[in-house]
Amino acid sequence: NPAVTAIEHAERRSHKQVLAYALGTLDDRERRIFTERRLLEDPSSLEDLAGVYKVSRARIQQIEAAAFDKVRRASIRAKRFKIAV
Repeated sequence: NPAVTAIEHAERRSHKQVLAYALGTLDDRERRIFTERRLLEDPSSLEDLAGVYKVSRARIQQIEAAAFDKVRRASIRAKRFKIAV
């Protein structure tokens, strides 16, 4: 059904825009860690990222959790206020 396909395409585009906006609220390190842990098909391990950033695995978890919270809040804001990217 072409109408359903068009709606699905619009929804995907909207989700991508919201994610791009939300990722833009993160600093470089948060964005890289969030991307490496949450957005890749083959995510990096805590151990690997700890070695890259020369911090503990627990610190990577803290950064990831804070980044996830920022992305979640920014996504809600973007949807609520229909922020266009």
